[in-house]
Amino acid sequence: MFARNKGIFLVGAGLAALWAALYFVVLVQPGWSQRESAIASAQTDLDTWLKNYKTGKDTLPLPDAAKKLAKQEEVLEAAGRTLKQIEFVADFAPFTLASAAGNDPNNYFDKKRNDVRGEVRDKMALKLAAGWEDLGFRGKVLEEPVQLNLARLLMFQRFCVAAKDAGLADIISITYPKHRIVPFGGDDNVKVAKLYMLPLEVRFRATERKVPLMLYQLQRPTDPGRSYFSLRGFQVAVKDKESGLLDCWVAVGAILTEKQAKDLKIEINEDERPGQPVKPPVNLDRY
Repeated sequence: MFARNKGIFLVGAGLAALWAALYFVVLVQPGWSQRESAIASAQTDLDTWLKNYKTGKDTLPLPDAAKKLAKQEEVLEAAGRTLKQIEFVADFAPFTLASAAGNDPNNYFDKKRNDVRGEVRDKMALKLAAGWEDLGFRGKVLEEPVQLNLARLLMFQRFCVAAKDAGLADIISITYPKHRIVPFGGDDNVKVAKLYMLPLEVRFRATERKVPLMLYQLQRPTDPGRSYFSLRGFQVAVKDKESGLLDCWVAVGAILTEKQAKDLKIEINEDERPGQPVKPPVNLDRY
């Protein structure tokens, strides 16, 4: 009896030992290995950090780092002030689809274009050359997103405000080149913002005395009733020597902030950045 119980006891002890060995191999040992690996990785990170802290090229002592951060904040603040000065307008309403109040976007654009055309002709006393009653919205331009063309329409309306204040009378042609991204930032270490430029090119007729007035009006500092254009190109040709009448071509740009472009849902390809300078048309004196 004792021998049989002793055999059972030995078998039970053997099974317990086997279970303990399996538990150690399957559960305990991997946990230790992972712990040792984690400790080794942490030690490597610590050694790397200590090395960079003492000898790293991109590290700075705390006082110097604080000064650099303060300098970068100054750059950001200055750039923010510049953005407010050069942005075209703070609010594009009512030249937005949000102002359409659920109406068909194309019908709303047609209505706004008719309103601007009437304002240009009747209130500003500007004369559009024959064939330009569409204000330059034709062909592929008219096929582009309605919101983009509403923003362009506001640009042209504000251009005409400047023309009226300069005493111009005749607008010969209107062109809307492809919109682009304009890189903008404080320095190599501070990337402030991404700006979007909507170009506009207009040919107009004016006397020599009124041309500088027009350039001034286009670049006037922003005030509550005006918008700011960036001047991109300019060319003149003599139309009539006796009267001093000049044919002029001017290229301007309206600057939008990245937030404005996103709010208006104006999409611009990231690769489309300004390349070569704007080229004036050839043989302007023929027009």
